[in-house]
Amino acid sequence: MTIEEDQEKMKKVDVPCLFNEVQQALNWASVLHHERFLRYCVKVNQLELELKEQAQKRDTYKILIEQQDGVIKDLQAELDRAQKEASVLRHEHADLVKKVQQKIDQIDQLRKEMDEIQVMLDGWKSKIDMLASEKETA
Repeated sequence: MTIEEDQEKMKKVDVPCLFNEVQQALNWASVLHHERFLRYCVKVNQLELELKEQAQKRDTYKILIEQQDGVIKDLQAELDRAQKEASVLRHEHADLVKKVQQKIDQIDQLRKEMDEIQVMLDGWKSKIDMLASEKETA
């Protein structure tokens, strides 16, 4: 056998061997690809679950915000009513204070008049006493 023949035989043996190695490499690549694909599917499923959870949280938050908005509107309306009532009460209080002051002024005026009448009465009483004393002496 010559060197050329040996090389020819080797080539014939190498081709199936190379084919076998390539087939193994393709199989290994397929396994790796399949594993990656499965990991990708798991990751996609996890992300979908997280997305659903986030969507549920968002919906819950929307509902809570709407409820809070309703509570805030109710409280604002109640505050407005209370402020109006306080304003009315302030006016009524001011009117009442004014009326009380008028009554106090009227009482003071009546006391002055009573004092004047008392002075007049005291004057008349002293005159009556004087007249009674004169009558007795006469």
